[in-house]
Amino acid sequence: MIDKFSTIFDGLRLAYGTFKIEDRNAKGKATGKAMIVREERTEETWQMHLDGTQSVGIIPINEDNSCRWGCIDIDTYPLDHKELITKIRKLDLPLVVCRSKSGGAHCFLFTTEWISAEQMQETLQHIAASLGYGGCEIFPKQVKLFLDRGDVGNFLNTGIITAQTELAEQRNDGDFLLIYDTSATSLKKILASNVAPTLTHVSRTATGDGSTAAFTVTNGTAVANVLVFLNGVVQRPTTDYSISGTSLTFGTAPAASDRIDIRELPR
Repeated sequence: MIDKFSTIFDGLRLAYGTFKIEDRNAKGKATGKAMIVREERTEETWQMHLDGTQSVGIIPINEDNSCRWGCIDIDTYPLDHKELITKIRKLDLPLVVCRSKSGGAHCFLFTTEWISAEQMQETLQHIAASLGYGGCEIFPKQVKLFLDRGDVGNFLNTGIITAQTELAEQRNDGDFLLIYDTSATSLKKILASNVAPTLTHVSRTATGDGSTAAFTVTNGTAVANVLVFLNGVVQRPTTDYSISGTSLTFGTAPAASDRIDIRELPR
């Protein structure tokens, strides 16, 4: 069990994350203390996770900036898991749905080979948009790690409870592994599906100068139909930026040399 689970959720091996739930806010989202542990995961670490005594969060992007899995993190409360799974099945998407610790959903995409973090991120952005969650968080959050600077990226708690049944009921980790075996696919197969290729988008790239906060988008673009990245990290709509007319404005002007990527998704 440990060997298979650790293989499924392979990623950066220099560090992992853990999260201790302390409370829940008014919307039901779990709050608590998250921390990075800068050491390799051990068999004991995984066993504690599977026993439910200590959560393990994995950083999906590895030392070579590649991934074998990624995740769409849906933080909508309350979330109808059955409706979400029904939509995923209708679109024939190779996703595994797990309840997040907060009651939202983690939609995992597994591949049978290592692919670039950039490919994984972009593929999941397209899929998220097709599901109506274009503005949600995507893991990996980074497409490149600067390990020499101590950058280890962002981790995601790896769930062992799935909602991939007709009634969206909770199941055990053995069921999760069975679902994974039938869901892992290759990037080639995903891109050959009828979803990703048809989701065209307008891409805009800019470089920060430390003072400019507003950037141009197509008139009528809504925050729900745009993805914004700052140095490869997805930005939160209405929190990190806003849109009015043809202007997308950051709350704080991007620093000099910051890379800004704006992707306008189909409406």
